[in-house]
Amino acid sequence: VLGVETSRFAKLLSLAEELPQAGLRVAAKVGSMLLSFKWARKFVHLAFPNV
Repeated sequence: VLGVETSRFAKLLSLAEELPQAGLRVAAKVGSMLLSFKWARKFVHLAFPNV
């Protein structure tokens, strides 16, 4: 019984370690998308001031 509990706990632990990394990856992707969108808008505004 103890072995099963330990392996289950190990699985949970590995999941808990993977989740923040996945979250950071998603946050970085979203952040870069927002930044590039902001820069694209700024560039469009510079290229076409009347837009």
